[in-house]
Amino acid sequence: MGTDLNAICQFAKGSENEWLTFDQLTPESALGRLPLHWIPEVERLTHANLPFNTATKDTMTAVLRRNADSFYGMFTRTEKGPHRLEAYFAQLLLTERGHEDLLARRIDLKNPPLDAIEPTGVRPAAVYLWGVIAQRKSAIFQPYLKRKLTLLAGLPHYATLTTEAGLRAGHNMGLTAVPPDEGKLGDLFIFPPAATLPSYDVKAKIVSDAESFEQARAVRAAVFMQEQLCPYNEEFDGNDYSAQHIIGFVNDVPAATMRVRFFAGFAKLERFAVLRPFRKTSVKDEVIKLALETIAHKGYRTVYGHAQSQLLEFWKKRGFREMPNQREIRFSDHDYIAVQLTLPLDARALSLKTDAMVLNRLEGAWDNPGILEASAVRPATRPHA
Repeated sequence: MGTDLNAICQFAKGSENEWLTFDQLTPESALGRLPLHWIPEVERLTHANLPFNTATKDTMTAVLRRNADSFYGMFTRTEKGPHRLEAYFAQLLLTERGHEDLLARRIDLKNPPLDAIEPTGVRPAAVYLWGVIAQRKSAIFQPYLKRKLTLLAGLPHYATLTTEAGLRAGHNMGLTAVPPDEGKLGDLFIFPPAATLPSYDVKAKIVSDAESFEQARAVRAAVFMQEQLCPYNEEFDGNDYSAQHIIGFVNDVPAATMRVRFFAGFAKLERFAVLRPFRKTSVKDEVIKLALETIAHKGYRTVYGHAQSQLLEFWKKRGFREMPNQREIRFSDHDYIAVQLTLPLDARALSLKTDAMVLNRLEGAWDNPGILEASAVRPATRPHA
């Protein structure tokens, strides 16, 4: 396959030099990873837009089976209801050996060997932008593609420029030929660091409004119900309205969440979920950090949780330890291990000695004056309806 960067960087209408930067528009909501049954549509779009032989449908299917992050698409809804694939990009997430073979021009890019591609969930050594078709949807697709490249920041990104318009676009973007190529049509190019290391903003906050609450629930539904096939009434178990929730964002996109419930003497971490595209970012640690800071600020020192067995090492790296003499924990089709963390005493811990107006402040914002303090300037008139 080949990469027509013109499809990413320019409008299809008007002058060929009418450019749109990545940050000018927000992508539509119908954007995401392509499942296997969309490969025939990918083949159709590819053959309709690229004027040369490309990878076969069977090859595309094999690559996607190897790594579920290989294809991302943009959909629009037709008048009759079903979605239609309008644009996509494909990437080869290369192993060390695959990267070496790419640089040595030993890899068949129309039919790449599967052992040159990392399996799903393994960070690759390099990324080859295998194909991009977005000529009539570039304004919407550009920011989405940039955000996806952000998730593999720090890795070398390559492309083969296969059209004259794409070659011009690549030169304007600062792509350079990889020696011994000279920068001609069909040569291998590498993205400049600015293109492969776009900045991203990660933050977390305590849920204190209806919109954030629904964002947190949406993240959980995507992770637990869609990925892990958890039944709705088991995921949304009736405890959401008696718990504290934290929501994490990557570039203002809801990406992670956690629920905290408080018991006498300990706080319990629950429903920790991170959307798949953001699992390589630091948003997971931002959410955990805020949760632990809030727990400590509330005066708790013991933190308890249930770690899925396959994620035990993740929690151990963050200071948690297995609890001794525990019984088997199994629910919603997973097995769990009880873990515990002891927090240091927080000098700011809230208590009965804390100023009454501080305890009235917004949850998690106890260092900032609250709305009721502003009302204290009014006299106590004891009004009645």
